[in-house]
Amino acid sequence: MNQETKQRIYKLFLKHFGHGEVSLQELSDCLQNNRIDYKKLGYPDLPALLRDLPEFIEGRPTKPTETARFFRWNRHKSGPGSYWTQPTMDQAPSLAPSLIPDRLLPVTRLEEKTMAVLSDKVSKADAALPYLIEAAYQQAKATNRLDTKNNTLRFFMDSYNMLEPSLLLTFKRMDPDDNGHHLTFQYVDDSGLSFDLAGTNAAQNPAKALENFAFLVRWEDFLQELADLAIPEEWDFCESRNKNYYILKKYIQYTFYRLRLEEKVAISKDRQFAAFNTGLVTVHYDDIYACFEPNNAGSSPWLFKEFTTAGHRGLGKDLVHRFNPLPQPVTYFTRKEDLLFDLDKTLVIDFDHIILENLNRFDVQFLRNECGDNAQAAGLLKKIVRTSDYETRNECYKELRTVIESHTVLYNRLKNRLDDAVELAKRQVRWNFKTAVPSYYPSRNTMNLMLPLHLSQPTLVDNVLVVELTPSGNYQGQTILTLEQAYIDARLVTSPEANWLNTSSVMNCQLED
Repeated sequence: MNQETKQRIYKLFLKHFGHGEVSLQELSDCLQNNRIDYKKLGYPDLPALLRDLPEFIEGRPTKPTETARFFRWNRHKSGPGSYWTQPTMDQAPSLAPSLIPDRLLPVTRLEEKTMAVLSDKVSKADAALPYLIEAAYQQAKATNRLDTKNNTLRFFMDSYNMLEPSLLLTFKRMDPDDNGHHLTFQYVDDSGLSFDLAGTNAAQNPAKALENFAFLVRWEDFLQELADLAIPEEWDFCESRNKNYYILKKYIQYTFYRLRLEEKVAISKDRQFAAFNTGLVTVHYDDIYACFEPNNAGSSPWLFKEFTTAGHRGLGKDLVHRFNPLPQPVTYFTRKEDLLFDLDKTLVIDFDHIILENLNRFDVQFLRNECGDNAQAAGLLKKIVRTSDYETRNECYKELRTVIESHTVLYNRLKNRLDDAVELAKRQVRWNFKTAVPSYYPSRNTMNLMLPLHLSQPTLVDNVLVVELTPSGNYQGQTILTLEQAYIDARLVTSPEANWLNTSSVMNCQLED
């Protein structure tokens, strides 16, 4: 349940009951009269919903002979005979403000061990980690993707890079210390742990959504079957270490995630059949559907059976028999701004994030061109080129960030070169509107546009600038991607038509682990 819904229920209870003990029946009647259905919110019964409102309602056990009432919930003592009430006004906000502060860092103790784990996982300069944490928190808060159950605060720290997993950050409530901290940074997880972030059934690490839904047997066989049925397409990058339908795997993972958000994964009334539209078509332009049956032997609820088209023998006929309408394809475009870059709008770029925090995404030749006259930077770049060890390269990039950050001339040189590349990209868009490529970012469920950046040579696209339209009407240049990352983002929406973005163009770009 998101924060907006929680606040609505709180105000509703406060208006109808004031404070004190309230029976379960009264609460049920109040919600029904105001058209709030706990089942549509994903809860099996009303007590389950109430237990998810620790900000303002708690409970304690009653005697077995008493009628079930509701009091301030205590999860350690709760049982079938619990009752609920509402706290007083001064009690009501006691938990919510502490777990959802305006800014996270001033009230949080950043434990050294946890920060070390985070530093290792995100491969960023240590100095940038607090900034990244606060930025991730503000984004999660703005999009109602915070989890505040059990005296913890959790949210995902996302990269603009589908090749890296989202990280789940967990903060625990503690007694305030001398510095005013009442939260402590405890855990970092990249295993795809899921929880309800936004009141949907698909709130989980996007890359894990399909595997959590169904057992696919073997990814290799699953992808091979889909590729054989679909219109032929390049599903691997030239000269990339990521082979075996790597692009197709990313495509189907994030397409399924978006379908779950849109509630377009179809399940039959008897729950014996499930299917979704892959968004791909055969050579005859028939939609391809993935079909599933209940999985009685594993942890995933469904078992993949086959890909089919509507009406085809076997499951294709079953599909038509069970679903009307048939499972619909994913939808990305809800407004023309998702497709077209408006040259009349202001574009503001986060240069610190792009230059300092994503330095390893730049082509090495570009960095040599701009930083080669600095002996320390030149030495680090030479070492980066010579080594194939990921950890060694990562340490070199950390040192290089420090050098650039401490030398204003180097920083400004990179910033000015980026500015020039962005202006060139705008001119390209003016000449051909298809230059700006639409893309989808799963973890934030947002659409972006991507602009090509010519940095090292006038004829070569080295990197891509990710541009997001903000509520104010300005564009925010959020981050840069390698061409490999950009193609995966763009292929979710459609096969890219821009002449600068295709599978063969990636062979000239710097591939990232």
